[in-house]
Amino acid sequence: MKRTLAILTIGASLTFTACGDEAAKEKGDEMTETTEQTTTENETAVATQPEVIDGVQVITVKVEDMGYTPSKIAFKAGMPAKIIFDQHAEYECASDVMSKDLGIALTKLPKAEKTEVTFTPDKAGTYQFTCGMDMLKGTVIVEEGTSQM
Repeated sequence: MKRTLAILTIGASLTFTACGDEAAKEKGDEMTETTEQTTTENETAVATQPEVIDGVQVITVKVEDMGYTPSKIAFKAGMPAKIIFDQHAEYECASDVMSKDLGIALTKLPKAEKTEVTFTPDKAGTYQFTCGMDMLKGTVIVEEGTSQM
């Protein structure tokens, strides 16, 4: 009798455990899908938007030893853009910036100075700018349209 009861208890435990894991897995899958969808929908919303000055989109990015602030910025395609890099870093890694995709050549960022980089994004998409060592990274989201922000 004790043996039968023990076997039934073990069987019931395994059944509940298996069902519980499947439910948790399904819930986890739903959460992952929702998170990915939300990230895509809100990608531009979390990017810093530029100020338009005399027809040029302008954003200031602070350069520090641990990265760029803001690290995600947005511009409209077809309209001139300017990033002002405000250099506060001590390490050599953060002493220059570049973006092959956006046509920004390797540009020196002197310590304690502001350096302007200008370009006109021509195609919507997500691009990177990096330090010369490709260790510090920032993101530029280029949106369709040339509306005056």
